[in-house]
Amino acid sequence: MQLGSTLGANLVCGSIVAILYGAMCLQCYSYFQRAHKTRSRFLGYSVLLLWALGTAHMVFVECDMYLNLVANFGDVEKVLNVTFWPTPALEVITLVTTLFVQSWYCHRLWVLSSKNALLTYFLIVVIFASFSLGMASVIEIVMLKNFANFHAVVWMSLACVSLTTFADFYISSALCYFIYKERKYVRSRMGSLLNTIIVYTVSINLITGLVSVSYIITNFLLPDTWVYVGEYMIFCGLYCNSLLAWINARDSVRERLDCPTTGVAATVSPSSVMFAPAPASRSRSVPIDTISIVRAESTRSERSHENFDEKSTIRFSAV
Repeated sequence: MQLGSTLGANLVCGSIVAILYGAMCLQCYSYFQRAHKTRSRFLGYSVLLLWALGTAHMVFVECDMYLNLVANFGDVEKVLNVTFWPTPALEVITLVTTLFVQSWYCHRLWVLSSKNALLTYFLIVVIFASFSLGMASVIEIVMLKNFANFHAVVWMSLACVSLTTFADFYISSALCYFIYKERKYVRSRMGSLLNTIIVYTVSINLITGLVSVSYIITNFLLPDTWVYVGEYMIFCGLYCNSLLAWINARDSVRERLDCPTTGVAATVSPSSVMFAPAPASRSRSVPIDTISIVRAESTRSERSHENFDEKSTIRFSAV
């Protein structure tokens, strides 16, 4: 057994997992800093679940590295043994995290597509087929009891990751299409912010897709190494960070849209006009032609389908 391509790959990828876990914790903190503004229990519970899955994954990665690099170092038979509980636990947590994140994106796609059944049901089938193949491969690997026999069930793992990769690109393309489609209903400022969300969507799903493709390639080119095993360890952290980045980016855009701007000319509705009370020394009636505008304030309010209109409040005082 070559240490560089087996335990070395385990060490490098374990370090990357630790970095991704730190980034995930930072994003969770960033979300809860503004959670009082969103007031969404569903989002709050989703973030907590992601943090719990990411933390459990990090713990199992550390246990797996300790068993391979310290406790059983030099004992090839024990290192290749997959009956140790951290190894199958890592794979199960990764599968559950992937299922949750892709299901969350599927729900957003359902909303943005105005409940397009054909579009979302097809994605649901792909997601659950990938999860089922992944769980079947975990069970088969545990029954084989040795990584040396992994080639017997490698097709299940490759099929699982292939379907996951397809789902990632499918989700990214569909979300970008529907978000871009919404741009024609909004003003220029909102359009530029939607472009920001599109960039986030493409980048975060592209990263997970590229790692999945890399896993498939290394499985074919380097079947006798643990490089692909290390790459699989990264999936959980990537998916957690991808969803958290998308949530935080969306909340950031909403905050920028909700910020009031002053000095903006806008359409005035009769119900929004307020008159400042006259000072005591000027309790007399004031002719209408002596009233001047001293402040114009425009605020934005959210409407359905991410469209926004402008409501204005104008304050008058006597001169």
